[in-house]
Amino acid sequence: LGVPAHRIVLRDILPNVAGTLVVLAPLVMALALMAESALSFLSIGVQAPAASWGTIIQDGEGLIYTRPMVAVAPGLAIVAVVLALNVLGDGMRDALDVRDSGRGGG
Repeated sequence: LGVPAHRIVLRDILPNVAGTLVVLAPLVMALALMAESALSFLSIGVQAPAASWGTIIQDGEGLIYTRPMVAVAPGLAIVAVVLALNVLGDGMRDALDVRDSGRGGG
């Protein structure tokens, strides 16, 4: 009908995709954190001068029998952050879901 493509994107597509993008962002952040930590643990990611939870766990691997908290603490921090990001994404999904608002909680 002669409508420019940017107007179609801004008025029709973007409002319908915005909720999904807002919910997807924390989940992608959690996935990126897990990938970066795993790659750093394998010495493929962040290199020695920079700190990463994966490199801290790798450094603590040799001390696992004498000082286990050197490896356990960053692992628990990774778990806590990933769970928090997943709960945030789930909460945002629940808050932005218009179709579910008619039901009475639970």
